Amino acid sequence: MFDEDGRIPVCPECGEKFDNIFDSIDHLLEDDETFDPVYILPGGLKLMLGSLLRLIYENRRRPALVSQLVQDCYSTLAMSEFMPEHLPVVVRDIIVDDAMENLDDELKNLFKNGE
Repeated sequence: MFDEDGRIPVCPECGEKFDNIFDSIDHLLEDDETFDPVYILPGGLKLMLGSLLRLIYENRRRPALVSQLVQDCYSTLAMSEFMPEHLPVVVRDIIVDDAMENLDDELKNLFKNGE
């Protein structure tokens, strides 16, 4: 994906230059395509590696958040290896917590905006 100098190549069709590999690959995809590689964990759960790497890249200037993301991912991998029976419950709890956090933010915005 990189040229011989280690740089992100320009689009061979239109010549557009890109700041990062994520934008470069997105540009090459068809409008209805996405690229989000996954790692299948024991039990069939999927670790969304593409999304994780993009999130880490987007937050690269927030070291505390990146540290937490990396540790969460590593602990998920360890749990899937050593305690796979607990993973579905933990994942469900994370999803519910995340949904509730987003819901709280949305409610606050609704009340703040008077909608």
